[in-house]
Amino acid sequence: MKRIKLLSSLAILVIVASCSKKNNAFVSPPVVAKDVYVAGFENNGTNNVVKVWKNGIAATLTDGSTGAYANSVFVSDTNVYIAGGYDYAGVAKLWTNGLIAPLPDAGNGAVAQSVFVNDNDVYTAGFYYAGNTSGNEAVLWKNGVATSLTDGQYSAFAYSVFASGTDVYVAGSQTVIVGGFQASEAVLWKNGMANPAYRW
Repeated sequence: MKRIKLLSSLAILVIVASCSKKNNAFVSPPVVAKDVYVAGFENNGTNNVVKVWKNGIAATLTDGSTGAYANSVFVSDTNVYIAGGYDYAGVAKLWTNGLIAPLPDAGNGAVAQSVFVNDNDVYTAGFYYAGNTSGNEAVLWKNGVATSLTDGQYSAFAYSVFASGTDVYVAGSQTVIVGGFQASEAVLWKNGMANPAYRW
């Protein structure tokens, strides 16, 4: 009888221990706080001023002496990249940790719309302004070096960039001629090759 009681006690002990382990396995991991960055601009009464908000706290990147804007922000490790520019005539710029660098254009100005970092390479997508001679050119800057995605014969725009491994994707739109009329089509460039997606 003592042996049966002992075995019963051991069985209860094993059940309690296994229940205890199961409960521990379902404990939720602690919530890790993440920083939230937002880039944009505010009007100071005269001009737009570029700002970046980190967890709701604003830092000002331009002095408001001339108009400026920010279109995109990307954070990689401890580095904060912001794509935008000065004046709506079009001087494309890239801020890295608050320091500004120009992005070269084709002579008539440019717009920087999106920034993405992959393997320490910084990709910025946007477009050159047409001036009075041709259509806008979609452009991709890699580490500040520009590559046109279109020939400038008809207008094209790049709005977003993403990189994975050795592949670089740029989303935008371009103008095409259909039946003698101009039409716009959504396009995805993969490694510089255009893949039309939708036409209207």
